[in-house]
Amino acid sequence: MVIRLTSTLLLLVCLAGCKAIDGTYFPGCAAYAGDRVELRNGRFKWDKFTDAIEVDEAGKPVDSFPDYPKHGDYRIDDTTLTFTFEGGGPTETFHIHEHESMGLQLLTDAQLAAVEVGGLDEDCALTQVGPKE
Repeated sequence: MVIRLTSTLLLLVCLAGCKAIDGTYFPGCAAYAGDRVELRNGRFKWDKFTDAIEVDEAGKPVDSFPDYPKHGDYRIDDTTLTFTFEGGGPTETFHIHEHESMGLQLLTDAQLAAVEVGGLDEDCALTQVGPKE
């Protein structure tokens, strides 16, 4: 418990003092479909990807995710990351988690609940990749 509290406090200090959260997040596992999230200076871009190609009756490719990418602003409250979408609509939340070996991750409510009860860290959570800006 003390280690988790210390880790959380260190994460909060880092997030408050630098742009450590900014970056690009992909699934932390081999995935044929999933999400890609970019965080930059209080703004986000959330896109989806898949290797599946759907075609219409004429044989032309169909956009698998016509409502994406989505854009908007993000805010951080403690370790909760909240997306507010351009054009309105409900907000979306993720939980900022620092994995021992994989670095910063964005967890869903279910993934966070599994970690909090001592389960394995979610290795397919959205994980920060590439250089942090």
